[in-house]
Amino acid sequence: MEFKTKAQELGITEFPYEECDDKGNVTYLENSFGYWVKKEYNQKGQLIYFENNNGYWEKYKCNDIGYVIFFENIHGDWFKAEYDSNGNETYFENYTGYWRKGRFNKYDNQTYYENSDGHWWRKEFNENENLVYCEDSNGIVEDNRPTKTYIWGYNDEYNEETKKVIRNKAGFAFEYDFIVVNATYLAAAKILAIEEIEEDYKRSIGGWTSREREDRIKTVMECNPVIVEKNTAKIVNHSNE
Repeated sequence: MEFKTKAQELGITEFPYEECDDKGNVTYLENSFGYWVKKEYNQKGQLIYFENNNGYWEKYKCNDIGYVIFFENIHGDWFKAEYDSNGNETYFENYTGYWRKGRFNKYDNQTYYENSDGHWWRKEFNENENLVYCEDSNGIVEDNRPTKTYIWGYNDEYNEETKKVIRNKAGFAFEYDFIVVNATYLAAAKILAIEEIEEDYKRSIGGWTSREREDRIKTVMECNPVIVEKNTAKIVNHSNE
């Protein structure tokens, strides 16, 4: 029995012959040589199925914003993908075993990439969305981040001229002339501060009470860092009343 195309069954003589759904999407197309394709769409008008007269077919699954999150065809080829709410691809995988991952910041700048070949990179951006840091799995590092100095204290006031924290009420303050240029060193810097307190206590020859010594150590341990874009600022600690 000879197979007839849809146009032949309907006695169509003018080509190309098309059929559309109620949204105007072409669901069937045939030309005068008997070549035809048919398509299916979801309620949002996104293509979810394709087939032609050669028996070839494809299937798709889309997310709410129209990006394809799954694909497969007659040959066994497939891929799947994930996206964030802004449409940035965060994961991709296909039938070969290849995969890749990505992360993005709130400005849609990609901050991390990794794939199944072992390659990765990460990036940092400043508040103006300018790239300030980049490193990758090849060991290449480009660091244009500004140096940040951490000032410890009760945040009473930061004096731009003296580069010191000033307490606005009665009490005494003590200073340490070393600068912490990276948050990673915060704990180590506190240890140095405590060691200097211990040295001051020994040199005081009874000028400090043990309570004053304990209060000063407690101050160092409990103070919160304040990031200041001034490389020359000192670390300043204030005791409790």
